Amino acid sequence: MSVTVMQTPLQKWQAAVAASVTAPSQRLNEVTGAFQTYEGDKSQANLTDLAAKFQLWRTTGNLRERAELVNASHNLELFIAAAEKANRVIVTRARDIGTNRFYDLVKPVPTTIINECGGPISPDRELPPLVPSEVQKINEAFARAQFAAVAARDALTGLSPKLVTGRTIGGQAINTSGRTPGASPTMTTYTKFFGAWDQARFTKVLTGFEAICDGFDAKVQLYDIRNANNGPLWFAACYPGQITRDHNRRATSQVRMVMGRVFFIDSVPRRSAGGAFNAQAAFTATSDATAGTFVHELAHGTFMAIDAPIVDARGNWTLAPISMVPGNPDYGQSPDATNNQSATPANDALLASFFPDIAILNADNYGQFAREVAGWST
Repeated sequence: MSVTVMQTPLQKWQAAVAASVTAPSQRLNEVTGAFQTYEGDKSQANLTDLAAKFQLWRTTGNLRERAELVNASHNLELFIAAAEKANRVIVTRARDIGTNRFYDLVKPVPTTIINECGGPISPDRELPPLVPSEVQKINEAFARAQFAAVAARDALTGLSPKLVTGRTIGGQAINTSGRTPGASPTMTTYTKFFGAWDQARFTKVLTGFEAICDGFDAKVQLYDIRNANNGPLWFAACYPGQITRDHNRRATSQVRMVMGRVFFIDSVPRRSAGGAFNAQAAFTATSDATAGTFVHELAHGTFMAIDAPIVDARGNWTLAPISMVPGNPDYGQSPDATNNQSATPANDALLASFFPDIAILNADNYGQFAREVAGWST
């Protein structure tokens, strides 16, 4: 039986150059060199340099080279475009291990955290400390998630200046009275994930996104639980919590978040509601979805968001919530969030359509709304 070895984009580019060009020009060599540099350190600066050198060669380089490599050039252009989308909000480079604007990586993990996550794993299954490429994935995910959360908060604020909670403009406190906003892309997305317009619900949603943004600003306490018994099974999770603030509205508490091995496995998506696999949660399938997952988790950690069970197309619960009494801490909460959780765009839209009062409490509705507002709906 033969084994097919998949080539990386860099290897495909190098093979195309070798097959088509006998003596590459200086500018073509600069493109290949920049590509090699980016593959070694996928920073925004190296990606920008690759894009610039590629564009220079493609517009002013040797005509014969450009003709011979037209197909390879098209593929490289697509690769750069995809990488630019994935890297556009990176704020910290991989070599900054343990340091990030939005989280503190807690090393070593306290014994109490390990015990809460199933206890220590057997020594023969232990993983070494995170390597730079793994830290880069964490950095990118946090940067995207914060970008999406802020975009969501600001988009909601833009629906009506009079519907801002908890903040001031020009030193003047803003109340929550105002008119129903008119039609807009933000309003369409809001209705999709939080139901028909209701001022009280809107205020709760905006307050929720403000809490999530405060959670990022205060820095998340991130625990590496890959070597806990539950570590091989987990993507990421937050301890339920409520953000606290001082009299200047600065956050005075930090979200506690754990991260397991599944986050780092490119080919294995996260298992989601109903036991189905949610391909959107796999880092390489679309790392933009990872941002939605992190916003979801911070909703748990900053304002005690729930995981609601799935609603079918007729508005029936596939698993009855623990409580249907508004105000109860378990209102809308799934009794089996591991296997039955509203955690896809389609699930969340149905939840918002039939049970908007619960949709505004469901963590995933916040994650999906943030993804779409940030432009990452696919």
